[in-house]
Amino acid sequence: MVMTFMAGIEAENECLGGNCGGDYWDQVEIAKARDEINYPGDGDEAWFDYLDRLRAKTRGLVRRHRNKIERVAMALQTRKTLTAEEIDSLLAS
Repeated sequence: MVMTFMAGIEAENECLGGNCGGDYWDQVEIAKARDEINYPGDGDEAWFDYLDRLRAKTRGLVRRHRNKIERVAMALQTRKTLTAEEIDSLLAS
């Protein structure tokens, strides 16, 4: 769940070479997740180490699937809305 909130900013960094810092609400949700997942770590330092590991994994997934992310983004720029079938088609190619 936390990686889902990290994915947007990581995709911006990877695909655009930076970001506009627009992940405030994602950060809020990540902070809430600490309680929801009952993170067993001991203190803030352990939590932030955990987040660093998740961010690195998220970055790796974005890099691995960058071409698919860019295909969907390009389609959304022209169409604004995509059906599930259209997304499946973009991801399959």
